Amino acid sequence: MRDRIATMYRIKNEGRWIFRSLERAYCLAKNVVIWDDGSTDSSFEEALRALGPNPVVQRSSGVTVARSQDAQRVLHWLSSPFSSNVVREKECVNEIRDKNTLWYYCRACVDFDWMLCLDGDEMFSMSALRNIPAQIQIAAEHNVRVLIFPFIYLWDNENEQRVDSVYGNREDGYKKIRFPRAFQISHMEPDHLFINSFEIQAGAGGFHCGSVPLGNFFTNEPEKGSFVADCPIVHFGYIDDDLRHAKFDFYNKIDPNNEEEGLYKHLIGEKNIFASGAPETAVWRDE
Repeated sequence: MRDRIATMYRIKNEGRWIFRSLERAYCLAKNVVIWDDGSTDSSFEEALRALGPNPVVQRSSGVTVARSQDAQRVLHWLSSPFSSNVVREKECVNEIRDKNTLWYYCRACVDFDWMLCLDGDEMFSMSALRNIPAQIQIAAEHNVRVLIFPFIYLWDNENEQRVDSVYGNREDGYKKIRFPRAFQISHMEPDHLFINSFEIQAGAGGFHCGSVPLGNFFTNEPEKGSFVADCPIVHFGYIDDDLRHAKFDFYNKIDPNNEEEGLYKHLIGEKNIFASGAPETAVWRDE
């Protein structure tokens, strides 16, 4: 099954997390495709380290392909050509453009049946590693096209998760925050596959366009649509106060005055439409 699964990432300066994330991703997928949106830290070196000792590295214009010694782990590293525009800084940021460019590469250059989607500050939980193969099998048996994963938002340390407001659980026991993060393409004719793309949802900078190119995936037939998989994804991006305020400042710089996103105040623990007050946390174990 690993040979038919690929994982695609978007990262920028996530060397702090990327080695651990890739180590787990390679348990599920042979191919990992990374879109590097202008990293200036050790992200590339950490990604290479996840391949094991002495990887075989091939470089071409804008793309580096590296393989482990046994060729069972393959890294496709795409360097964004859009990440430095000193004249119009905001034009450096366009998630829809970036995700479509990443997606075009994946469907043209990577052989896969299932694609798993992550950001550089995310990681499959241990329970996700155990459960994803069985969930994919269930999806295949029922012709399900998309898997939706619940999200664990770490807060202050790796053993605490945020649980208030939108960060809590729904009646089904899974987190309220859940996103489509895995999809299969076996139902698609080639012409449908190659016109499928990410589309704008809300906000500037192409933000909030999701991680799955939604066209041709969801239908009105539940058995051909999606289901919530028991495969939590761990989110590190708000784990400490410095990160939270950096993301708050970034979002409001690119996408200011967005009332639909509550001015992003929930990211720094303030009250808005997504959070009713101060953050509440509970113990979490990656087991």
